[in-house]
Amino acid sequence: MKRTTSILIFVLFLLIAGYFVYVQTKPSEDNVFHVEQPELIGKIRLTNVIKGETEGEIELNLQNDEWLVNGEFPIVKKKIANFLNVLGAIRVREKIEEAGMESALELLKRNHILVELFDKEDKEMLIYLIGATDSRHTSNIMLVEGATEAYLVSRPGVEGYVSVMYQTDPLLWREKELWDIAGENLTEFRVDYAEEPASGYHLVQSADGSWMMAGGSQAVSQGRVEEYLRLFTGPVNGEKFVGARYPGLR
Repeated sequence: MKRTTSILIFVLFLLIAGYFVYVQTKPSEDNVFHVEQPELIGKIRLTNVIKGETEGEIELNLQNDEWLVNGEFPIVKKKIANFLNVLGAIRVREKIEEAGMESALELLKRNHILVELFDKEDKEMLIYLIGATDSRHTSNIMLVEGATEAYLVSRPGVEGYVSVMYQTDPLLWREKELWDIAGENLTEFRVDYAEEPASGYHLVQSADGSWMMAGGSQAVSQGRVEEYLRLFTGPVNGEKFVGARYPGLR
């Protein structure tokens, strides 16, 4: 009898504990950070705030079925697909304890990324702040705009925090494809060497398929040209953007 009573008390304790956990994290306007249908998102604005000052802002826009960063440069398709997936997958892991709430809110106020999501009609969908990670680096402090309580939010089933996905450097989003050309489709190409202009060359293909220098003033090795063309096998991507060291490049 005592054993049965002990089991019932234990089960009752678990039910009560589970109830309070549910009450603390059950969905409400103040603790929903995910978008049910991320495919409806048409614009994402990310603003990086450090020590209360705006340090960077970007917009990711869907235009004519193509995602662009700041309305200008194409975004890596896989990267935006992964980000949209995260926007739909994140969930509240737990509510921040009352003892740490004031510190969490103060930290968020100083350092955060403001996330603004809009649908394809430019209608506001969701706005929230994402801040620092927890001590175990498994979730991020988040706060819905206008709310007074912050939560720890993560992506279920994935170890690690999600703030790494909310990047405000446009260069990290831009497509780095240099060209997508097959050698057999080339009919003309020119190579210029900035430091040795005299070493450059300009080749064109004649009607019979042979190659010659532009203007026809100098013969070229057909075998060497064919070896060169075999290097063009499809998409070629850059490693990173070089920036101001090469003013002619964006």
